[in-house]
Amino acid sequence: KIHIRLASHRVNASVAVNRKVPRIFTPGQVITEQNEFMSRYNGEVGDVVVGRITEVQQKRWKVDTNSRLDSVLLLSSVNLPGGELRRRSAEDEHMMRQYLQEGDLISAEVQSVFSDGSLSLHTRSLKYGKLSQGILVKVFPSLIKRSKTHFHNLYIGASIILGNNGFIWIYPTANNAEDSVGGFVQNLEEVVSKPERETIGRLRNCILALTQSKMMLYDTSIMYAYEESQKYSVAELLIPEAMVDVAILTQDRLIRVI
Repeated sequence: KIHIRLASHRVNASVAVNRKVPRIFTPGQVITEQNEFMSRYNGEVGDVVVGRITEVQQKRWKVDTNSRLDSVLLLSSVNLPGGELRRRSAEDEHMMRQYLQEGDLISAEVQSVFSDGSLSLHTRSLKYGKLSQGILVKVFPSLIKRSKTHFHNLYIGASIILGNNGFIWIYPTANNAEDSVGGFVQNLEEVVSKPERETIGRLRNCILALTQSKMMLYDTSIMYAYEESQKYSVAELLIPEAMVDVAILTQDRLIRVI
């Protein structure tokens, strides 16, 4: 007896609806509902990105920016310590690992896009450079709203970098005493107070709540979510019902403003 399996009977267990019911699909069917959000970051010139150093090479660093290919940060595209403006020497090349090493997080700007789709980054502005203490949150790149600025100092005592690549960096707001060092200082000895850590944790959970409901992320929506979340503790914001409640209240406020 020959048993023929129809295309409609084929089930891909790795693709599920609500993570419970397997999604049935036929060969060649495009799952358009998830493609928009699960796609990799396609960079454009001028985008602000947050990335992680993955490799130190000759006169360049490889950076993970949530793209299909690793991005490139050239030694000639970074500010030297102290903000010096001079040609890079062999000594600078030997000290590359002292500037940035594997695992370091950086903020940068897309300088150009290569023919294969990989990105060339630069950190020539003093607002870019190595990131110090904070929390990295990864979301879908399509949820980051494009705006004139992606660096926000919030009135609640925390700052946020909304990377166009879907990497969001939340950190305590610091003074500008270290702005003249060229973006290579990483102060890990400074003690972050408990209220600051709670604020950062609440912001992180609010972003996850908005992301779960596929809401656009920008300074206004994040601050509205933060304000609406005050009736919950930081830990309670991880409860699914609380996440949905915060997202709905945030959406209502955004609609009223419009």
